[in-house]
Amino acid sequence: MTSSGAQTFPDIADRSQDDRKLRINEVFHGETRHPASSRGISFTLEGARSDSECPSAVWGQRLQAVLVEGHCNQVIRGLYADRGRALAGLIVIMNMGDYSAAQKVVDALDSSTKQGFVFPLASKSSDVGFGSGLSVANGESVGHYVFISWVQDRRTSGVPRDYLIHATSVLDSARDALIHRA
Repeated sequence: MTSSGAQTFPDIADRSQDDRKLRINEVFHGETRHPASSRGISFTLEGARSDSECPSAVWGQRLQAVLVEGHCNQVIRGLYADRGRALAGLIVIMNMGDYSAAQKVVDALDSSTKQGFVFPLASKSSDVGFGSGLSVANGESVGHYVFISWVQDRRTSGVPRDYLIHATSVLDSARDALIHRA
């Protein structure tokens, strides 16, 4: 996973300043249900889920511990598919105690550390979802939240990395729910 940098957003740097949990319809609505198409990539939200047991949404003991230590109280995930069903996308938002805890999660998600990662949502459709294929994820702290966009292409070769990076940016409109709280 790459990290696009930390943004403290002082008004939401600590959950005590922003103690209302996110709602699924606050994150996934309008444009975030059907993000703008770009370079032939057109995603549609296939499903969303909110969990209060943060460790159950990830694999890896160290990452689970970082979530507990950082007082995570919510993980929201939204699963997307593109029109052609070659791409699956996932938005993940983790509600941490403060900015420092959020940044520790981003650090633990670094693919070079192999400390764990999020479980994708299962799809009702057998032709949408994560499994084999090429993928790219991007994560950042936004105040006391962790925001992750993850895209996987079902093809196992011939997919330019830049294409996948661009696909993650198509999903980034879901970050607006966090920025509106700042």
